[in-house]
Amino acid sequence: MYADKFYSGLFSQLNLNPDKSGIKPSGGFTMVPKDSTGEGYLWTYPVNAFCSINIYHLCFYNEMHYRYYHPKMLVLSQSSFYVARAIKKNSCNQKNQLIGYYLDNGEHEYTIPAGIWLDSVGVSIFPEYYEEYLPKIFHQDFSSLSEIVPRIGTDLFIPKISTILDDIATYTPTSEISELFYEAKILEIIAAFLSWKSNAVHNVIDKEDSEALHRLGHYLEQNFSNPTNIQMYARMCNMSKSKLSEMFHSIYGCTIVEFIMNYRIDKAKRLLLENDLSIQQIATTVGYSHQSSFTYIFKQHVGCTPREYRKDNSNFHSISSTISTSKNHL
Repeated sequence: MYADKFYSGLFSQLNLNPDKSGIKPSGGFTMVPKDSTGEGYLWTYPVNAFCSINIYHLCFYNEMHYRYYHPKMLVLSQSSFYVARAIKKNSCNQKNQLIGYYLDNGEHEYTIPAGIWLDSVGVSIFPEYYEEYLPKIFHQDFSSLSEIVPRIGTDLFIPKISTILDDIATYTPTSEISELFYEAKILEIIAAFLSWKSNAVHNVIDKEDSEALHRLGHYLEQNFSNPTNIQMYARMCNMSKSKLSEMFHSIYGCTIVEFIMNYRIDKAKRLLLENDLSIQQIATTVGYSHQSSFTYIFKQHVGCTPREYRKDNSNFHSISSTISTSKNHL
């Protein structure tokens, strides 16, 4: 399997050994640092011969340097700042970042600082999956993925993908359906990219507009609980409302309303797992004055009520929760 070639050199250089107990009740394999070198885990689930799910929460006591050869692959992950910075030097200073990148055949080298928690949930896809396997099944061309995915974390953000990765992080593997669940999520991610591509504006967005839209995206993330005001956002970007709507969808793959709603739901999911706030308190925190409205919208997006979500996931930490916790170790 391709994944074996990818991981074998990395595990030995980072002093990671198999942990038979595992962090998941079924499937995959877990690697942990030797007691004298660090703490945490790296969990990998090979979905098939071409795709794998990777979740890790690692901290090394001493600086660790690694250098290994990897085959071609696409990687999409939701990662902590230090992981994102190692991959994309211009990453923004946020705790939880969605990033995509394409690794060509060759060596990869990096030095991991001591005492830094590294957190990520991601999907690795080898080219054979979207260049040969998927076209035979769906009779479509998927080659554009190698161009679109690396734009995530640079000039493209698709909120739905962040939600899918959260679903992967909180899922409890079972021997009966894990492979089906994970492959379905990978296909859902690919569908989200292709949907963005089919709806993207074909006109080139100039640098000034692009920068304004990214500033707006950051503003919306910081003020997600405030009432939506499209007119104000248009003034902030120095655009008409129609131009703003068109350009925003081109970059983020969704409308402004969808962007805010997705961010609110993701924030609510983290709050439900991270603390004991009441449902009403969480509803207020994410911008809903009435618990009933919040519950209705949450169920529409997640498929269950906030109370059910908290109960079903109480024993499992999402990667977002892990990232927040890891900051306390610094």
